[in-house]
Amino acid sequence: MQKSFLIGGMIAGGFDATGRYLLTVSHSGRGVYDTATWEKLIRDYDDAYPENGCVPGIGPIAGELIPVTEMDYDTGILAFTNADESLRIHYSEGTMTVESFARKENRSDWPLMVRLGLWGISTRATACKFVWISFVSALVCLVIGLFLPVFFIGSIWIFSAYWYIYAIRWVDQYGKWREA
Repeated sequence: MQKSFLIGGMIAGGFDATGRYLLTVSHSGRGVYDTATWEKLIRDYDDAYPENGCVPGIGPIAGELIPVTEMDYDTGILAFTNADESLRIHYSEGTMTVESFARKENRSDWPLMVRLGLWGISTRATACKFVWISFVSALVCLVIGLFLPVFFIGSIWIFSAYWYIYAIRWVDQYGKWREA
């Protein structure tokens, strides 16, 4: 699911402790959205800029200090997620985009290339070790290949390193690693 909202001058945003409400902060005030319906519940036109990474809540989250992520003024982008990373917020040039997805914990839901690449590997640390083993193996074969050309074929290990990196990045973004 992806939704877009027009918000002028947004400078910060964050979720309440329950994750049910999104607080947006702009140069012209604050707004609160219900993450179940994406309805704007309340709008406040008083200035409230982040102090120590927090902004006072309004409406259903009044009385709470909401931790917020502030705009990166070098890139002009504001990006953050909720606590369980099932919602991603991206703001740029007046448009806030909300992307919702469920992490794929069951390996059978992962793409075939990821499942094959991580076959028998359950933790991120182990997968990273295989990246280094593949990279070093390719490098060693390349160096030995300078003296014994038959070893040049071993430099294809670099492709397995890339495959592991692809699989690791996919699981980091869409899946879930088992705990060590």
